[in-house]
Parts: sequence; structure tokens; C-alpha cells
Amino acid sequence: MEHSADNLTQQVHSNFEESLHNVFRLLNREFCTLILKLARELRETTLLSKDAESAPNCLLKEVNLKFNGLFTEDDIYDMILFAELFSGQLRPVAFIVMDFLSWSHIKQILHVREISQKDFYVNLVVSEALTVSELKSKIDSNYFEDVNTDVSSFTNSIFTPTDGKRNLSWTFNNVSESPNLYYNLVDEKLLRYLCYAKSQFEIKKNM
Repeated sequence: MEHSADNLTQQVHSNFEESLHNVFRLLNREFCTLILKLARELRETTLLSKDAESAPNCLLKEVNLKFNGLFTEDDIYDMILFAELFSGQLRPVAFIVMDFLSWSHIKQILHVREISQKDFYVNLVVSEALTVSELKSKIDSNYFEDVNTDVSSFTNSIFTPTDGKRNLSWTFNNVSESPNLYYNLVDEKLLRYLCYAKSQFEIKKNM
């Protein structure tokens, strides 16, 4: 009987943990989707506007009026890079990445120059459940070069289609089993956004 009770306790814990991971993934994906939508609007405005230089500042002002200073000027310019990276054939891939990388992780990846290095570091985050600070440390220390990565053998490519075609069912080959992979999705930006969502709920509730 005691053994069965132990099994039940473990199963309940496992179910709660799995559910929590799914909640974190869903929340992060929705938050990053919002950022991507803002990014695409900003990119189109910047490309089409005669006064393109003022577009980022206008968006920053409008977004922060709505979200109480959630984004910085750096965030706005990173949004443009985000929209540029996940455009064309790569648009669907953005949602695969959002399942495992927070906006803070993505910002680090955006500033890696080479596509092969972006591939490497994204896969590293997923396989080793890296925190943002751990990812930044590896990028700053040129970890990609130190491990002598053979780019030609790097088959799990996110950003480079195989034979010129994008596989829309693409998934990561090696996903960390550490729960930290999902806890790392809840960064400061997401927490502040959830606080904003809570305040909006309370306003609507009390109307």
C-alpha cells in the first residue's frame, strides 16, 4: 500500500510538473508572438515610411504607453532584427524557437553574426537548458570557435533549409530533459507582461 502511495505521489508531481512546463511554453510563445507582430509592423513601417528613423521611437512611445515601460529602446531595434531574421520561409520556424527560447535568449541570438553560429547557439540552449547569462557567456567567450564546430556536419539547421526547401515539421533533435529548460522561459519581460495582464483583468473585473 505504501509503495502504491509513493507511486501516486510521484505521478501527481510529474503531472503537475508537465502541466507547468506546458503553461510556461504557452505563455512564452504568446508573448514572443506579440513581439514578433510588433516587429513585423515596425519593419514594414520602417521600410515604407519616408521618415523611417522616427518609426522606432514612435513605436517605443506607443508600446510603453500601453505596457507601462515594458520595452527599452534596445528592444525596439532588436524587434527589427527579429522580424528580418524570421521572414519569408523562416516565418513558421519562429514558433518552433519560441517553444524553447525566451525573448531574452532570442535577443542574444540576434546579435550573433553568422547563420551557422545562430544555429549552434539555439541548439545549445535547447540541448543544455542554458540560462540567458550562460548563453551570453558562451557567446562572449567565442565558444563556437573554441569547440571547433564542423559546420558541414551540422545537420540540425534551423536557419538554412535543406536542399533549398524548408521543412515545416522541423523539430530539435536533442532536447534537454532538465525542467530548467522551461523555467528559463519565464524571464523578467514575461513576468512584467503577466503583471500587466493581471492589472487589466482586475480593471475589467471591477467595471
